Amino acid sequence: MTYIYPLDVLLSDDAFDSFSIPISIFDVEGEASRIMQYARKHLVSIVGKYRKNIIENVGKILRIGLKVKVIAPAWTGLEE
Repeated sequence: MTYIYPLDVLLSDDAFDSFSIPISIFDVEGEASRIMQYARKHLVSIVGKYRKNIIENVGKILRIGLKVKVIAPAWTGLEE
């Protein structure tokens, strides 16, 4: 995970990984709902293996008192 100060943004990298990331923050077109079954499967089968590490790292964030306003993926897969 990467923390961007002073924006208070936590880039989750692979910590809260999912198979795909909706293009929009808001699910106005049903994109997030459409991919949720695949994201859940990926989370359980791939990311679940590292859940202990994820929990430990979230604990570190809480202990040091980082102020997190946004948790975001480190890479969206979108072309610039």
